[in-house]
Amino acid sequence: MDASAQACRRRVVPPSPRPSASSQVPPISNYFTAPSLASSPRSRLFPPTTPHRAGISPPPLSRVVAVADDPEVPPGSLAMPPVTRRAPRTGRRPSIALGIARPNARVTAAGRALLVAVLASAAVACLAAPAAVASWGAACVNGFPKRALCRFVDDLAATPLVTVDGATGSAVTIGAFQKRIFHRDLPASKVYVYGVDEQSASYPGPMIVATRHTPTTVRWENHLSDQQHMLGVDYSLPHVASPAKGGIPMSPHLHGAETPSDSDGHPHAWFTQHGDSGSAFASSTSTYPNSQPPALLWFHDHAMGLTRLNVAAGLAGLYLIKDPGGVEQPMAGWLPSGEFDVPLVLADRKFRRDGRVVYSGMRMGMGGGGLSMKMEYLGNVNVVNGKVWPFLSVKPRLYRLRLLGAANARVYRLHFQCAAHSDYPHLLPPLHGPKLSMLQIASDGGYLAAPVRRSSVLLAPGERADVLLDLSALPSPACRHILLLNTAPAPFPSGAGGMGGMMGGPMGRVARGAGKVVGRVGRAVGRLVRRKKALGVRKAVMVVMLLTVAQEAAVAAPAVPAVLQALPAIDLSEVSQVRYLTISGMMGGMGGGMGGMGGRGRGMGELWGRREGVGSNLSAAAHQVWSSFRGRMGMGMGGGGMGGMMRFSIDGKGFMDAATEVGAVGAAEVWHIVNTGTHAHPIHIHLVQHRPLSRRPFNSAAFLKGTCALSGSSKRSCYTGNAEAVGPWESGWKDTTLALPGQVLRLFVKFTAQDGSAFPFDATAGAGYVWHCHMLEHEENDMMRPLLLTA
Repeated sequence: MDASAQACRRRVVPPSPRPSASSQVPPISNYFTAPSLASSPRSRLFPPTTPHRAGISPPPLSRVVAVADDPEVPPGSLAMPPVTRRAPRTGRRPSIALGIARPNARVTAAGRALLVAVLASAAVACLAAPAAVASWGAACVNGFPKRALCRFVDDLAATPLVTVDGATGSAVTIGAFQKRIFHRDLPASKVYVYGVDEQSASYPGPMIVATRHTPTTVRWENHLSDQQHMLGVDYSLPHVASPAKGGIPMSPHLHGAETPSDSDGHPHAWFTQHGDSGSAFASSTSTYPNSQPPALLWFHDHAMGLTRLNVAAGLAGLYLIKDPGGVEQPMAGWLPSGEFDVPLVLADRKFRRDGRVVYSGMRMGMGGGGLSMKMEYLGNVNVVNGKVWPFLSVKPRLYRLRLLGAANARVYRLHFQCAAHSDYPHLLPPLHGPKLSMLQIASDGGYLAAPVRRSSVLLAPGERADVLLDLSALPSPACRHILLLNTAPAPFPSGAGGMGGMMGGPMGRVARGAGKVVGRVGRAVGRLVRRKKALGVRKAVMVVMLLTVAQEAAVAAPAVPAVLQALPAIDLSEVSQVRYLTISGMMGGMGGGMGGMGGRGRGMGELWGRREGVGSNLSAAAHQVWSSFRGRMGMGMGGGGMGGMMRFSIDGKGFMDAATEVGAVGAAEVWHIVNTGTHAHPIHIHLVQHRPLSRRPFNSAAFLKGTCALSGSSKRSCYTGNAEAVGPWESGWKDTTLALPGQVLRLFVKFTAQDGSAFPFDATAGAGYVWHCHMLEHEENDMMRPLLLTA
């Protein structure tokens, strides 16, 4: 057996059913052994197997997660393993059944030809890499023997702290550097990260700890020396930052902050190492008033057309506002602090074998559009605080976890679950132990009115949630390994692949003629893609990280107050403007062929959008076949009546269209976010915190046809149900709120400071602000609009 494959055998030993209170859980390194590394410099991390563990069978290699040859890591990161198969005997080619459901209607000759092409390409792919498709374990051994990613071998990285003087608000210098991080077994590879210097720069960047009512000055420096972006730039996107002298543009944005516009990180306020800058650039020094209540904010890059790339490359960090003295009133005395106050920055990534981050776009070539960006960047490994599947050794007491959704597009539904005795040694879902509840105490803009007991937390890109996890009263003494799991489908909420999800629903039903044939074939191929037994498509569950609880005397958790703070009442009588804002995504010049392909939300998008399901499972040779087939499909459907590129919009407008959201300082408004698509969109408004009010279902097909109305019309109502108030976990201050498909999200927006007072700066000056979908690929493809204020 290859040494590197042997190195990835990890043995997890269940805890004793009767643990002694005085005993200690062995260090995490004892649970995951690597005999082949015993003589290497890394042997201190993996001591040889002790005698009392020698009889425990190692996990089968089908459970091992390996990095793909090129271009991506297979989706072994997805929590559900494929169906375990016995490895084929040497010299025999394993058989595999390729099934496809019969379409429900007659298929034309062209449709049959397309179907045959699909099956032929899949068959060639299987023949090119039989072991990779038929046996996941064999793929890890035979296909990619020299680079395997193992779970729970990296300790959760501590976030560097940069504490700003609470009296003077002294200046802080934060630079963007190139570093190499992510996983013990990945080669060092370039990323773009923030730090006070190159040596301490990290992903995520440092947590800047500021004091309320004491302004902080941050001098941003661009030390990114690359002439071309490490992930490649798609210049077909609208108004991409294009420096004349080359280099990497950056425009740091403090997400959730009340700031002057020249410090907000406007998309056109970018600058480079070489002195180039955008049209809205004023200074590389930003001033943050810190006038809002204590809350966890975060900063990330916001350069026009490069946000998704720079964030995927690592340009993100944390910003914490505290009350003077570091005490958060009235929480003093019971809130966990120090080592028991843990930020968790959640994101997903794909990697090449050489450790580089993968951001491969979709060069569809339809109608000459040349779209090369992803509709949504969905990685196949989870990264927490910059480490892939880390572990955290914890004590049996109360913890405060500050959760941040920092992914480009992935939505997380998170829960904690104990590992039962039957779950060892693999620790792979579905687990059989009890789930743990959490107590949510804060959201984006600070504390909730009261703590909310939750079994899981939904976290969209840009959202934050502070939760208390009580490890002092675990449901069982044997609950010593706790996994943080994600059960949200991707894309959220349907899980339908890329284009099928965007073009399905009402748009797909409009299609006629040849488009119907393409749609049927696309759906049939989608069913092929989803066959777990044939192609190893994983369930939506994803392992995020592991908590290992020390076997020591528990420290009882203090009582949590029933009331955290009094939120101001929402007075709708002061509303001066009611807006209906429609968010949508469509293909420019879409014809019947494209509409049919997206029919029912599950067409050929299964092929393009769910790369986890097919392309990543294949060896390099098979991947070339698959990529070639995918490219031919793109060119073929270009003739089906689809010209131009995928474009997202708000009210049919893009970012460079004239501003329509113009508010008066001090005014209150109600925004209705009308989501006509099939994907959820996290809506982020710069400058102000808002208060979500309700969600209400509506008939999106009739709304798009104009046969009904949402308000103020003699037409019948588009609503199909009553408005439902948002949950108590969303009723506090928010800067990012998820707009669900087929629903109208209602927000209360007031252009004042969070406490209702006037802004401590002139919010009408400068280039203004923006609001947008915080799925970064959507934002960059024009689901972003200017936001201006008047006196």
